[in-house]
Amino acid sequence: MTDPGLLRHLPDLPAPGGVRRGLVWLVEDSPTQAEVMRRALAGEHDVEIFSDGASVLERAAAGPGPDVLVLDWQLPGASGIEVLRFLRQSHDETVLPVLMLTVQSSKADLAEGLAAGANDYVGKPFDPIELRARVRTLARIKWLHERAARDEQAVREREAQLRLALEASSTGLWVWDSADDGVGWSPEVFAIVGVAEGGFDGTTEGFFRLVHPDDRARVGAAVRGAIEGGYHYECEFRVVRPDGEVVWVQNRGRAVYGEGGAVRRMLGTITDVTQRRRAEAALEARERELRTLTDHSPDVLTRFDRDLRHVFVNAAVERAAGRPRGEFLGKTNRELGMPGELCDLWEGATREVFATGERRLLEFSFGPEGAERHYAAWLVPEVGPGGGVEHVLGVTHDVTERKLAERALRAADERKDEFLATLAHELRSPLAPLRTGLEVVKMSRGGAGADKALGVMERQLGHLVRLVDDLLDVARISRGKVELRRERIEVRAVLDHAVEVSRPLVEAARHALDVRAPGEPLWLDGDLTRLAQVVSNLLNNAAKYTPDGGRIELSARAEGGEAVIRVSDNGAGISAEMLPRVFDLFAQVDRTRDRAQGGLGIGLSLVRRLVELHGGAIEAKSEGLGRGSSFEVRLPLVRPAEGRAEAPSGAARGGERPGGWRILVVDDNADGAELLAMTLELSGHLTRVAYDGPGALEAAEAFRPEVIFLDIGLPGLDGYEVARRLRAEPALAGAALVALTGWGAQGDKQRALDAGFDVHLTKPVDRAEVEGVLGRLSAARPGVG
Repeated sequence: MTDPGLLRHLPDLPAPGGVRRGLVWLVEDSPTQAEVMRRALAGEHDVEIFSDGASVLERAAAGPGPDVLVLDWQLPGASGIEVLRFLRQSHDETVLPVLMLTVQSSKADLAEGLAAGANDYVGKPFDPIELRARVRTLARIKWLHERAARDEQAVREREAQLRLALEASSTGLWVWDSADDGVGWSPEVFAIVGVAEGGFDGTTEGFFRLVHPDDRARVGAAVRGAIEGGYHYECEFRVVRPDGEVVWVQNRGRAVYGEGGAVRRMLGTITDVTQRRRAEAALEARERELRTLTDHSPDVLTRFDRDLRHVFVNAAVERAAGRPRGEFLGKTNRELGMPGELCDLWEGATREVFATGERRLLEFSFGPEGAERHYAAWLVPEVGPGGGVEHVLGVTHDVTERKLAERALRAADERKDEFLATLAHELRSPLAPLRTGLEVVKMSRGGAGADKALGVMERQLGHLVRLVDDLLDVARISRGKVELRRERIEVRAVLDHAVEVSRPLVEAARHALDVRAPGEPLWLDGDLTRLAQVVSNLLNNAAKYTPDGGRIELSARAEGGEAVIRVSDNGAGISAEMLPRVFDLFAQVDRTRDRAQGGLGIGLSLVRRLVELHGGAIEAKSEGLGRGSSFEVRLPLVRPAEGRAEAPSGAARGGERPGGWRILVVDDNADGAELLAMTLELSGHLTRVAYDGPGALEAAEAFRPEVIFLDIGLPGLDGYEVARRLRAEPALAGAALVALTGWGAQGDKQRALDAGFDVHLTKPVDRAEVEGVLGRLSAARPGVG
């Protein structure tokens, strides 16, 4: 047994340097000995006492273990050796140092304890000083292990950080040993050069095989130069990976020298700089593109510093100023000889941009009078790294064409205003005799005066219709809505139709009309109505601009595969200023207010567009005012058709139907409906009138008409819906439906036909059109009614 009195003589030894105060678990079933050992260890350690093995096993399973376990061999319940074996299943010797208390004479027990995992032992009876020393030693071993583990962890973390940094920067480490010419690579180098670990022979020759053939000599020279000069080696070159991909790398290193200055090894890094190289190449490409764009830009680009000197100009400045751009660099506009007023303008605006950081727009003109050019310049601030305006970029654009276009638009706007005024005048001109004619008819009560008035009214109404038709034609052509009804036609037929239309106007002015038709048939592929409209417009124009009793010539001939149709007169002529614009929309040869026949200025524009739609061309000629004018239309000739083709003569009217038709007239314009019904009754037909959609359906059911003239724009139900309902009634399904509308485009006609109409007429309609429709119905449907 250990003498407790020895504790009084036990020196108070200090704890090992740097070792924290430890925790000792003491497993001893003898309370007396446990107290002796506690007192022996208490100066350096905290001691926790257990009296049996089960308690210590339970404590070990619940949380962290002690720094040292002092374990008695003989314990109640489970022996010390059994406890030790359980503990070693979860703790190795360094994590949990174990000091066994055993009887010194029991060598077999000692051997068994050491084999089971005990680190040391103390025999009973024990010496407190020895016990303390052995516990201190085991505690220090535990402390050293923990410090080594911490150091190892720190090394691993630093290695991981270095590895992460290398990976993030696509960098690897290499070493070259001069003794055996061996080359060692870190894993990152293998990834950079695309070689599997183990696929590199570890020699400089093997490394240079990977270097691009065009770069090998340069790399070798850089390495030798760095070794011989004793400075850092750095070189960028290409590596050809085994799969053929080329990557750029940056290689850096430093030689290590031994005794006598001989190189022993080189250490260095290799970095994949492919992305940077590609970015630099892309940047260089963009800079080249920018230089190309700036040098080929039509705008003048200039950059000014704060002294208002040019620090950059593009190639456009040479075209604009006629001077090499090198002359501009480092000079101000004043030094370059720019006019003083322009210098004041530029300098003031540029200084303002430097001061405010806000862009400015300058507009100015430059050049000799009559040939000056107009410019617009944006002055844009360029902010430097410090946040202030470092330069001002001037972007100067030639806006001469825009200025001229603006003037042309203003002129066109003025022509439009004149056109509207003329249109009002032209519309009033026929309306006045129409109103007067109506008064004459009322006063004459059917006498001779009424017949004359009716003739006047008929002519003026025809003028109004032609006026509206011309306006609609111009609008349709402008929108590309005109469809030509092409057929094989003879030039003579075009002339005949045109003369028939224009003769009343020519004869009213007592002009002599000389028509010279071609001696042989000339054939065209065209729309007879539209081509006749072209020639009749030219004849009407000649009649209007030729003083009464003048002479007009109309001729046609073949020339170079073209039909040349010429209209000439000895009238007012065209000025040299006006001649280039005579075909412009709203252009008028004579703009004086006292010339009533000036017209709307759309006739010649319409003529040119119709001729161009036929693949032809038109030219105006005149020797000046008062010397007459001529217009030549050229149209491509085609071969004649098989046999003799007849020129179309218009729609056959067909015979009148005996006894007349039962006709329903539907129009929300009561006057129009009544007058049309009156005209039909005078022709021998039986009529009824309705003024809206529902009324039309009621009248049709009661009257049982054979023909219905139906307005489209009706209140209640529109004409399309009325037509559909009429077609759905068996008793009325056979009635002929004639659409009346102010809309005459091809799409409007098709919509009417789709709704069930048989015929489409565009308002205003005259008696001839109505009779023509009824004649065709008689010919096509003799059994109706």
